[in-house]
Amino acid sequence: MFLVACAAAPSGERELDRAVRQFNEITFDIAHAQDLRFDDAVWSAAVSKWDGPVTASIFGAAADLSVADARATLSDISGITGQQVAWLPDGSADAALRIRFTGERDFVINANEVAGCYAEIHSSDGRIGEVDVYIGLEADGSVADCMTHELMHAFGFHGHAQRPTSVLSGVAPTDDLTPWDRVALETLYDPRLLPGMPRDKALPLARDIIERLLARP
Repeated sequence: MFLVACAAAPSGERELDRAVRQFNEITFDIAHAQDLRFDDAVWSAAVSKWDGPVTASIFGAAADLSVADARATLSDISGITGQQVAWLPDGSADAALRIRFTGERDFVINANEVAGCYAEIHSSDGRIGEVDVYIGLEADGSVADCMTHELMHAFGFHGHAQRPTSVLSGVAPTDDLTPWDRVALETLYDPRLLPGMPRDKALPLARDIIERLLARP
């Protein structure tokens, strides 16, 4: 199980290299994942993703706009990845992805880290099985920023971007998926990247996938 709660590209860095670097950061590099908690006995740098339809449900009272943001973001991610997302009634314990709005301002995770929102991810052999996303409605910052950030974690990105080109960047937070995020989502959910595939095998494939995506008209 994971609990998950971010600069310009170097001069001369090619677009492809930049995209691959960011994919590596947000998919595998957990060194700066301050809203990520591990309680698996061992965590390895490997592909983690959903491999079947996702059921989702809203828990807790939230403004209509926040609920609409959650639904719109999941719809966007579903369209990019090809992962089917089906909404169950609010409060459904049968949902695999549970978005929990709370009145909290801060959550303490990993014993001593403070976050305004975080995701708790249960996976096995790289296959995500269940996720709980906790959103503190009284937290500093935008609920929409938090929502998009944590839903990216919920779909398999356990790291953070070290440049301001992603919703997973702590440098310049945004509530909108960037073009780089969209490329990363398509790449991770390409069928050639298998759940549990180690980074050393996945990255060369990811580079080929990204190169093809960037070459699209």
